[in-house]
Amino acid sequence: MKNVFIDLGSHFGAILRKFVASKSYSPDFELHAFEPNPKINSAQFITYLSGTTVHREAAWVENGEIDFYLNAARPAVVQGSSILKQKTTGDLDTAHPVKIKTIDFSAWLKKNYSIEDNVIIKCNIEGAEYPLFEKIMADGNMPIVKTLILKRHAKKIGMPEEIEAAFMKKLESISNLKLTNSYEF
Repeated sequence: MKNVFIDLGSHFGAILRKFVASKSYSPDFELHAFEPNPKINSAQFITYLSGTTVHREAAWVENGEIDFYLNAARPAVVQGSSILKQKTTGDLDTAHPVKIKTIDFSAWLKKNYSIEDNVIIKCNIEGAEYPLFEKIMADGNMPIVKTLILKRHAKKIGMPEEIEAAFMKKLESISNLKLTNSYEF
C-alpha cells in the first residue's frame, strides 16, 4: 500500500506544506504537486519538501494542450487563473490565453495507484474540477481516492445550482470516500 498526497492547483505549495507539517503526514508519503501556471517559475517550488514531484501540466480530461487564461488586471498575481474562459473572477485575460500542457489525470491515477492505496487529493483548480472529476467517476477510478479535499467554483463559472448539486450527489454516493473542503489535516 502506498501513501500519496496529490495537490492539484498547488500554487506556491502552501497546502502541501501544511499537510507535511500535520499529524496526517509520514515520511513514506509520495508527494505530487500539479501547477501549470507559467507565471510560477521553478525557483518558487524550492519551498516544497524535497522529493516532491512537480508536474508542470494541468490535471485534465485528456493529454494535450489547452488555452490557459491568466490574471490580467494585476500581472504579478498568479491566483485565479483558469483553463475555463467563462470563469468570471480572477480578472482573466480571455483575449490572450497561453498554451499549457495537460495530462489525462484519470488515466495517470489508474496507471500509478490502486484501490489498496491511501490516495489523498487536494483540488483547487478554478472550475476545472467538474469535468475532471466527472471523467474520473465515468472511468471508474474514484475508488482509488480515499480523501478528496475539494474547493468548488460553480458560481465562478456560471454553473447552475442543480447541475452542481447533481455532481456533488454523485461524489457523496461513493462509498469509502472522505469528501471535505477543509484544509485541516
